[in-house]
Amino acid sequence: MILLLLWMTLIFYLSSQPADLSTEVSDAGVGYTADFLSTVLYRTNSETIASFLTEHIAYVRKTAHIFEYLVLGILAYMNCSGLLKNRVFSVSLIFCLFFAAGDEFHQLFVPGRSGSAADVLIDMCGAFIGILLYHQFIQRWKRN
Repeated sequence: MILLLLWMTLIFYLSSQPADLSTEVSDAGVGYTADFLSTVLYRTNSETIASFLTEHIAYVRKTAHIFEYLVLGILAYMNCSGLLKNRVFSVSLIFCLFFAAGDEFHQLFVPGRSGSAADVLIDMCGAFIGILLYHQFIQRWKRN
């Protein structure tokens, strides 16, 4: 439960950042990612990777949404599995839906930010993937 609450707090904190600060954080993340990838991909320099990521920053940001909610979905599933054995998949998904919608509503009140139904859909894709992956992992683990 603590990990779930901490993750929800992190998502809320990131959503509370005004648009200019959020952009600054995203740009810094692009730099860190480019440096990391340049060490993994030995023959590619970080400037080339940073340039590519910067050109596609909208996709990078949406991928971050998916990752945030993939983790949220896993944590929600883990916390619901002990309470609701038969409906854990659907309850976890509904929990993530309400959190995503609430988070987008919250962004309406943050300077320079806006709420978006498309972001809720993207968030739900991430949550669904996380819940599905964890659900499949648990099912296989129980069989063995």
